[in-house]
Amino acid sequence: MGADAPSRSTVQRLLNMFEAQGWSSTSGGTHRITAEGQTVLDAYNDLALSIEQVVEKAPWLQRLDQCRSDLPVQALADAKVVVSSPDSPGLVVLAALNLCDSQFSQFRALTSIYNPPLFNAYNELLERGLPGEAIVDQSVYQELHEDGLQHFLDDTEFADFDIGWLEEELTLGIGLYDDRKVAIGAYNQTGAADHIAMLISTNQTVVDWAIDLYNRYWEQAHRKTERTPEAVSG
Repeated sequence: MGADAPSRSTVQRLLNMFEAQGWSSTSGGTHRITAEGQTVLDAYNDLALSIEQVVEKAPWLQRLDQCRSDLPVQALADAKVVVSSPDSPGLVVLAALNLCDSQFSQFRALTSIYNPPLFNAYNELLERGLPGEAIVDQSVYQELHEDGLQHFLDDTEFADFDIGWLEEELTLGIGLYDDRKVAIGAYNQTGAADHIAMLISTNQTVVDWAIDLYNRYWEQAHRKTERTPEAVSG
């Protein structure tokens, strides 16, 4: 045994403990794992993978609303995290826009910050006739009205585009590229979002989770004709 290997007595003590727990058994001098032991081992491996992903994706997870407890953490293994910085503030938006490809046929987006390049890119997609949906939170909705940019909320020009707005302020952004890719942004604060971490994934479990989250917000969203900013502020 190597210098760092456990002693024979330590190994035997652990084997005895495993047998006492029903995790292993000895027969004919051979020690074997039991079905219950395999279940425990699988659970341990799942936990180890989850912890690994929590550590690796920490810049994104620490900004994500803590209520997202149903996040499929283990499915994040092949996801990429892009983080903005003062030196590269547009890095996250560029990464999201780069997800567009020749097979891209529909987009859905939820945004909680007003980012002119992003809004202009969405508008360009609509002008090309791409079907889509968009949700803005209350902070963006109010800012667009205050700055005279209500045209971004006008979906009447496009037959295959709908937009809605929420009464609550979020620190979240979702970009859905068909049902194949997802970009999920998590922000430090509402409105300004000086620092953004974005998770990009093509894992179907993550994509489906994001679609379900987006659909929940879409169900809550008001359409332009239903409410006015004055109704909310009043």
